[in-house]
Amino acid sequence: MLSLLAYTYGGFVRQVLDKNKQYVQWIINDKKIFFNTIVPLLEQYPPLTSRMRLQFEFFKFFLDNPDIKHYFNSRKNKYLDRDSILPLSINIPSYFKEWLAGFIEGEGCFSSRIQGNYSFSIAQNHDYYLIKAIRDYYSLNHLTSSKKGKFSGYPLYEFSVGSAIGTGRVIDHCTPLLQGYKYYQLAEFVNNSKVFQDRLKEFFN
Repeated sequence: MLSLLAYTYGGFVRQVLDKNKQYVQWIINDKKIFFNTIVPLLEQYPPLTSRMRLQFEFFKFFLDNPDIKHYFNSRKNKYLDRDSILPLSINIPSYFKEWLAGFIEGEGCFSSRIQGNYSFSIAQNHDYYLIKAIRDYYSLNHLTSSKKGKFSGYPLYEFSVGSAIGTGRVIDHCTPLLQGYKYYQLAEFVNNSKVFQDRLKEFFN
């Protein structure tokens, strides 16, 4: 998946394999690539989490104004404008379906229980508006987006689905769009969930 991104937008991919860390990383170090492909891409399809939106604005400013001293003095304040971000529920972007699949790839969780039960959940620090938008996208407005206290000092909001109908809607959305390890996790989830056995042919030959 990351090799395809690197081929399309530039940069390179490396694998980190040791006893404590095993992951794949997409890296871009070329300022021209940022100007020519990455910034235009994110301008057309802006990040939707408040954290990434503020990081992107901070990044663009110092890409145009490479003042190292100013950078180090300002970076601790990059999230001060979080409360000014327009709630997503006011204007759902056209690419929300694809973005949500990518967000689930990184943050979603499919859980199968010993008893054969099934659930899907996703959580995010700060961004209640985003978790609520995800809930509404699946037309599960009767469910609540709960506040799970604080994680690392920040408010954490979670949306959880435990019904066959609701979880099935998440599966419908994710099956053609997931590209990485989460697709494998989804396949195993379907395989282990008694109620979704009729969908095994979508994942296994």
